[in-house]
Amino acid sequence: MMKSNKLAILLMAFAITAITPMFTSCSSGDDNEEENYSPDGDNSNGGKKLSGVINGHEAVDLGLSVKWATCNYGASSSYYNGNYYAWGETSTRNSYYRDTYKYYNSRTDRDNDLMNNIQGSKYDVAKNWGGNWRMPSKAEFEELLSKCSWKWTTMSGTSGYKITSSNGMSIFLPANGEYSGVEKGAKAGIWGEYWTGTFKNTTNFYSHAYALTFTQSKKSVDGYYRYVGLAIRPVTTSAFSSSNQGGNNSGGSTGGSTSYEKPDIGFNDFTATQTKLKVVYKIYNKDEAKVTSAKVYYGTSSNPTKSVSATVAGVLITANISGLKKGTTYYVKCVATGKGGTTTTGTTKVITNY
Repeated sequence: MMKSNKLAILLMAFAITAITPMFTSCSSGDDNEEENYSPDGDNSNGGKKLSGVINGHEAVDLGLSVKWATCNYGASSSYYNGNYYAWGETSTRNSYYRDTYKYYNSRTDRDNDLMNNIQGSKYDVAKNWGGNWRMPSKAEFEELLSKCSWKWTTMSGTSGYKITSSNGMSIFLPANGEYSGVEKGAKAGIWGEYWTGTFKNTTNFYSHAYALTFTQSKKSVDGYYRYVGLAIRPVTTSAFSSSNQGGNNSGGSTGGSTSYEKPDIGFNDFTATQTKLKVVYKIYNKDEAKVTSAKVYYGTSSNPTKSVSATVAGVLITANISGLKKGTTYYVKCVATGKGGTTTTGTTKVITNY
């Protein structure tokens, strides 16, 4: 069975930027209703900042125990479904059957145990965002259900729930469906299905983990088959970035101008085959930086020295790297030059397909 492996492991929160919206900085525009958060973090309540950017990814403070991302992991917009993952897996695949589940044990015909709570662990793909981003727990989804109002609506052509807290802030959860077998987005527009990081003990033949599932008429957090691909909406307890810069948490900047800003860039996404990588970075101050050129450095050490020229188009910087080894960990970083100077990102750890 052919597998598509999409795995990013960030070195450390202070050294890299994460995959967003895999995806960084979801858009907050809405064709039908006005959202109650600002991607620029201008909303406040008694001087308290209620929205902004954390390690390159937009977040909203709903007055709960954690801040919630404005988009699903792997999505570039609040209204996109994003990536689908089996529970505890950190790469996407072309099919989601029980016998293709990474932790299925064919000898025992059972799924291997992982941890009771995988959020923030090596089994948590949302950890790749850095900034203490992680999967939500069962309790955190239950808090979202009990302490916020849920309104079924359609935003930018996507059905789902607009979730509004008592402080007036809101997020949108699209009815993303699931990835079952080879059907990606099965039941999308009708069902929403999101993993928690919490394992569910069961005597059922198939192992379960807790997931939020909803339709227009019902919502619950209960056990779901671990091998099925569901969406992930990350959460964090970190503070908002003071200047809302989009992920240039590390690396240096040189040059400068009184008229333009140095590029503010962060790692955005990547796709992998056995011998190739497509790496995407996002520019958070496109108009102020006027990025004119960029290179992506790569290598198997944490200080990559090989480089390829990247394409700058709009807010995205894209580089295609070939001639790589399968199943190998590579480190990448971006150097972008604009009218305000040059910026070097932190290093991000990625891996090619096996």
